[in-house]
Amino acid sequence: MKILYDGCEYEYSLYEKGRIKMPLKFQAYFQDNKLYIVRGLNRCLFLFTKDAHETLKSKLKLISKENVNRIFSECCQIKYNRQNQILLPKYLKDYAQINSDIIMIKLANRIEIWAKERWGEYCKKQKISIST
Repeated sequence: MKILYDGCEYEYSLYEKGRIKMPLKFQAYFQDNKLYIVRGLNRCLFLFTKDAHETLKSKLKLISKENVNRIFSECCQIKYNRQNQILLPKYLKDYAQINSDIIMIKLANRIEIWAKERWGEYCKKQKISIST
């Protein structure tokens, strides 16, 4: 299995209070400063722009209103601070089992945020090779 992505994978450590610094490449993607974060698959977090968030929501409504409610019931809008950091809500950090080190991956319509250990386990289990 291959994951096609935009050539952006970054490793970071959490700052105080659960903040993470956004890589410069990712900051350009989120120019309007309106970010939405939701529970992702496999215990990672999905970070979307407002437009990508609305598109996904619309598509999921066609499949199942229950799925939309479940996925987006704990959706949270977040913003950059002056140091280009975002604050991960505690309930989402807990869901993703994020304690200190994270991996951020830019995919076509979102950024995935993984606990470093979980990402390593997932790649090993899925036998993933990442290609640009």
